[in-house]
Amino acid sequence: MGITRRTLLLGSGALGATSLLTLPRWVASAAVAGSAGPSDPVHEVLAAYVGTLVPGPTDDPAGTPGAVEAGSVEQLEAQVPYVIPPLVADVNGAALAAHGQPFATLTYPQREALLVAAFADPQRSPYHLIALAVGAGTFYGDFRNRVGGTHLGFPGPSDGYLDTYTDRTGHGQPQAFAIPA
Repeated sequence: MGITRRTLLLGSGALGATSLLTLPRWVASAAVAGSAGPSDPVHEVLAAYVGTLVPGPTDDPAGTPGAVEAGSVEQLEAQVPYVIPPLVADVNGAALAAHGQPFATLTYPQREALLVAAFADPQRSPYHLIALAVGAGTFYGDFRNRVGGTHLGFPGPSDGYLDTYTDRTGHGQPQAFAIPA
């Protein structure tokens, strides 16, 4: 009696699941992204990643807020979860190859050098560019909590002019009413 297709698929699935159990915790977490939290290795790698894109208090000598404080990790998880497994595997693999330790444990200059190389490599850069757009965009675009805009001194999306509209949105109002008195 030969091996059926069903038996082969079941066996390979079980073998794959067993291999995830024997991998280091950060690799298994990267392969199967679970719940994110402060003790989650994937969350730590993402925090180090966006913290390298837009440094925050731990990496900036002036102690200014950065991408982590703006909520970039949560935005990556919400907007582009499909990028997280290859991104985490890539930066951890590069960190292990270059420094013998995971990406989240490296110093800022070491992480920065690895990301410069990742963005320069056309095979690796597509998902890094997606993560850059969301990660840095959260800080500079003020999507969540206005950390970036406040730090940079932007007055905000309305700067008071929406208060002149009765419906507070400006929809259907003449342009002349958009100018504060």
